Amino acid sequence: MLKLSCLKERDKMKKIIKLIDWNIKDVIKMLIGSIMFCLAVNIFVVPNNLYTGGVLGIAQLIRSIIVDLFNFKISFDFSGILYYVMNIPLFFLAYKKLSKTFFVRTLLVISIQTVMLSLIPTTAVVDDVLTNVLVGGLLGGAGLGIVLSTGASTGGTDIVGLVLAKKNNQLSVGKLGLCVNVFTFSIAGILFGLETMIYSIVYSFVDSLTIDKMHEQNICSTALIFS
Repeated sequence: MLKLSCLKERDKMKKIIKLIDWNIKDVIKMLIGSIMFCLAVNIFVVPNNLYTGGVLGIAQLIRSIIVDLFNFKISFDFSGILYYVMNIPLFFLAYKKLSKTFFVRTLLVISIQTVMLSLIPTTAVVDDVLTNVLVGGLLGGAGLGIVLSTGASTGGTDIVGLVLAKKNNQLSVGKLGLCVNVFTFSIAGILFGLETMIYSIVYSFVDSLTIDKMHEQNICSTALIFS
């Protein structure tokens, strides 16, 4: 009986390893890309009271509303924790509707980012807002580009967009992300001023351009390898 139990446990572990289906290089890339993105957010975006796009941007808005309206004080930026909680139902969606490997890798990336966003101090290193926006957009976009190259995502609108795109080819991750960003930046502008909205849009624009450029290079590199 003991031998049979050990065999079952071994088979279970093999299934888990097969499900994860990654190598150490991918894990390192996920870690580096996630840290780069979190550094961009906590050093160049949050200290200037700006907002990223997507579900993280919504989480940051909720954090600001809680802090401002309820005078809630805490020693770290808890928007990363809110972001993780908001992604929980999307994890189930990814597991049911998308690749299991994609699900596990995305879960790992979001877990890393939640920890990093909570641990990295929200301290500015540059005074000029435009400089922060441009450098932050480049650094954050490069980090997310590295994450995407591993076959993972940062969750949020990526998951919903991919599921919707499978059902209707007129829908896409980009279109859904644009709609969410319009909502996020509009609320930020209403609550915190036009300047906040404009600089947040500039950050998101630079971030998106950098992601697209890196993702395009990854696709070209893959095509060359398999041609």
